[in-house]
Amino acid sequence: MLLIQKNEDRQAVEWKNVFSGDVDYWMAGLDLPGDFSKHALLGAVQFYRQHHDEATRLVNKEIWAVKFPKLEFTRVVRIADLINDLKCIYIYRNVFDVIRSQKSKGWISNRQIVIESCLEWVKNTDVIAALKKNDFRNQPAMLHVVQYEDLVRNLDSNLKAIEAFSGLRGIKPAVADTKVNTWITASGEDMTPAVSYREPEPLTEEEAGTIATICGSRMDELYPGFETPAP
Repeated sequence: MLLIQKNEDRQAVEWKNVFSGDVDYWMAGLDLPGDFSKHALLGAVQFYRQHHDEATRLVNKEIWAVKFPKLEFTRVVRIADLINDLKCIYIYRNVFDVIRSQKSKGWISNRQIVIESCLEWVKNTDVIAALKKNDFRNQPAMLHVVQYEDLVRNLDSNLKAIEAFSGLRGIKPAVADTKVNTWITASGEDMTPAVSYREPEPLTEEEAGTIATICGSRMDELYPGFETPAP
């Protein structure tokens, strides 16, 4: 759907040429003209949803959840256009711990990647900063915002709020004690994880300085009074 939206203008020009008889210039991936592709895709999604709903009722599991790390909120909105009962629990975390976690997974190998990760974090927290300025009033009904640090500090009250928002019941607080950020299996035959968690790595002075430079103003918005951790 995103690809269709991205290419709408180009496709319109191309089909104008085709219908006028000019077929000397063409683009790869020419799709159905007008809104036909959108309607076909939406129809396919609805057909899938009907069968998905029927299957989940048969196994008595009608609420499904999926985790999307680093998903930009504008993409959540587009998904909501296709899934009208979508609910999003949007968890954000301070960028210093985010980068430390990424280092432990081997994702950070040079300063340029730190910069890219910082820019991504700023972009992904745009909606949180905008909502926070308004004390989270008038936020979309399909959205529930959780600060990771508050979730850990006040687990019971946060779980109750998540249950009330999502319709889920019986979330086990003990599950929050299970740390999982890595999945390395014992072997190709034994899928039991030999490693399931790696401790976040400390930041170098250069990394901490880069993060503070790029993300400092956003951190002031989301975490007023936050002190930059020492390397």
